[in-house]
Amino acid sequence: MRKLLNWLNVRDYADAKQRSATNIVGRYARGNVSIQNGWFLDRSGLDALSASGDRAIASLKKHQSA
Repeated sequence: MRKLLNWLNVRDYADAKQRSATNIVGRYARGNVSIQNGWFLDRSGLDALSASGDRAIASLKKHQSA
């Protein structure tokens, strides 16, 4: 009866969704020291890192041709 009630009130779906999200995060974080230490990049940090990389590549290309 409890399973039927959970299914009828969408609790089953919400529980499954939460389990899936937890599993995905767990698999992604496994072995990733940055995530395990709580270090991560948001969109602005990722954009800044990308721009820094672009400048570094441009600098390398400039010095290679000189």
